[in-house]
Amino acid sequence: MIQSKVCRGMAMCNMKAMNKACLMKLGWQLRNEGSCLWCPVMKGKYIRNVSMDSSLIEKNYDSALWKALANLWPDLEEGEF
Repeated sequence: MIQSKVCRGMAMCNMKAMNKACLMKLGWQLRNEGSCLWCPVMKGKYIRNVSMDSSLIEKNYDSALWKALANLWPDLEEGEF
């Protein structure tokens, strides 16, 4: 259990939730042609003649970042209206 600073804790946030939020933000930028630094890098390296509307393909030799994005892709599609 994480305690606040008042209760002599370190007041750390939920790191799993923060990681998911950061990955979802990057995924959202990839889907919507964002201008972040990583978008062209990720698209150039990993988009394999697939539209961004379908599920992402991950291979064994892909980076952990790309695999995490591919695993969260259905959550991103679910949140889109």
